[in-house]
Amino acid sequence: MKKLVFASLALATLLSSCEEKEPKVDISYEKALMNRKWIVVQVRQNANVNEPTNVWNDITNSADPCVKDNRLMFTSKTEALLDEHFRKCTESDPQTRNYGYVLENDNYIKIFTNRADINGSTWRGGAFEWSDSITRFTIDERIANPLTPTVLVSTIYTYQNVAN
Repeated sequence: MKKLVFASLALATLLSSCEEKEPKVDISYEKALMNRKWIVVQVRQNANVNEPTNVWNDITNSADPCVKDNRLMFTSKTEALLDEHFRKCTESDPQTRNYGYVLENDNYIKIFTNRADINGSTWRGGAFEWSDSITRFTIDERIANPLTPTVLVSTIYTYQNVAN
């Protein structure tokens, strides 16, 4: 009987030490952004977020159609591509533009044109937040008025994942 118990324990130890470890799944926000096409579906603006009585205005319809059909694609953890899609604002503009980007602490993003001068070449940047799982995100871009620094204009761009 002792031999049977010992053999069972030895077999259990052997089998448990040979188990394959589950591969780690990268669920980083960069991975969730990558290899998808994103379009702006809503733009809201507040003329001064420092003023509690100010309201948010939906300015989506005032955006040019040639801008609203653009596709933003994050092609790696540091590179992005903007595709003008069907409509170009200026016919001589390139069909695609390359950008770099950084996602800081999963809650602040900067999309820029010049890696040597990220802050001076930011195309779009601000607080980053997922909404509706990983099919939609927002960038809250805040810019101080140079003439009146206490006035902080906030523009929230809502992006949604699209199939084409």
